[in-house]
Amino acid sequence: MQWYDLAPVKDLPYAMITSIPYPAACRQDGFPETSFHLILDEYSEEIVAAVREVPGTEIVGHFLHNCEKRDYFYGSDTSQMKMAIAEFNSKQDIFRKPGVQVIRDPEWKIYLNFLYPDNYIRESMVNKRVIDELANSGTNLKKAMKITHLSRFDNEKRREQFRIFLIEQGFRIESVHRKSDDFFITFSRKDTPNLKTMNEITVRLTFESESRGGEYKGWSVEIND
Repeated sequence: MQWYDLAPVKDLPYAMITSIPYPAACRQDGFPETSFHLILDEYSEEIVAAVREVPGTEIVGHFLHNCEKRDYFYGSDTSQMKMAIAEFNSKQDIFRKPGVQVIRDPEWKIYLNFLYPDNYIRESMVNKRVIDELANSGTNLKKAMKITHLSRFDNEKRREQFRIFLIEQGFRIESVHRKSDDFFITFSRKDTPNLKTMNEITVRLTFESESRGGEYKGWSVEIND
């Protein structure tokens, strides 16, 4: 689901933010050490899975900043949302209990004014680096070409939901495969690899992946010599 196109969602007036501090694995720039990324992601996925059990609660994004990872949800029943986190915390030791904050936000200001723009900036920085590399290699950035993307999900059902979305958007499914508990999907479409186009595409794919509990891993272009 593309939340930016739908926000604000009247039936989901409450924002819930869970936070996972990682001071022992924090770099000077506030991001986690590379070796800690997988551990942090797995723990975040456990929290997301617990909260998604609450009917009418949706994950809308994630944010890494100042030695803390935050997961953002919107829902309608604050008591059940809080109960889901309380139940999750009851099974954790003192060092694994996420912080939680619930805010009434019927206009989705947190998402529209903070979370979505931040993800756009993040995607833009990554895309610019890839596009600069393509330009330096002599690639014609004004020409539409096959661009291959990769996303990962925690179960086959969510990957299938994403696959249906991709087909509706004109993407071609290149392959699906499973590695341990991760379900990957590789897909492609002809697009023009300029910054504006790629920002729009990758922000959409990021949110569509994350709204299904997955992760957009990035894109590539095959350069023919």
